[in-house]
Amino acid sequence: MNLDENILNICKGLVMNCKCSILILDVMDVYRIYLTSDVHLKTRECRYNEVHDAKDITTLVMNVGHNFANGMTEQTLLERTQSIHKEDFKFGTDNYLWITKVDLNR
Repeated sequence: MNLDENILNICKGLVMNCKCSILILDVMDVYRIYLTSDVHLKTRECRYNEVHDAKDITTLVMNVGHNFANGMTEQTLLERTQSIHKEDFKFGTDNYLWITKVDLNR
């Protein structure tokens, strides 16, 4: 999957409307999209970024029209992601985007 502006806007819409945090990560030249609230960034002592309780929502985002036909709400997001398993992992790449908050005209 290529990360185009449409995918980025969908992710920003989810963060803004559902009050969630999304990590977009380049995994072997393929972008994956994770719903997560816990990302520990690498430091001088630890050479890897670390993610806990992440849910891979790439397919959900790719089919956003079908999955959020009635609008992007926290309840809809919870319903769509309840069966997705949680993952803990580390990654060393700096090719990622962690979207934590999106507001309109503050």
